[in-house]
Amino acid sequence: MEPGPVGGDVPVLPLTVNRSSDRTILSVANALAAPLYDTTSMVRPLEPKPGALQGQVAARVFETQDGELAWLAGAVAEAHTGLWSDIGVLTRDNATA
Repeated sequence: MEPGPVGGDVPVLPLTVNRSSDRTILSVANALAAPLYDTTSMVRPLEPKPGALQGQVAARVFETQDGELAWLAGAVAEAHTGLWSDIGVLTRDNATA
């Protein structure tokens, strides 16, 4: 902890610790970024926060965008447990979202 400007302690949080993604997605991200890590010491692999869940990563291929969106709606409904903030969806662009 470091002293804050108004007298309280302020935690120092390293930017390499990802506080919103599970372990598996960070493992995939680090594998994809490995060539970048190999070329510079300025970028370091991401680490999960303490207590991060294992999580899961999946890839799907669809014949049509409508098929993809239909599957996505069902998958989100199935994953929903009462907290919408527990679900994240990556899209290819804002128009698709």
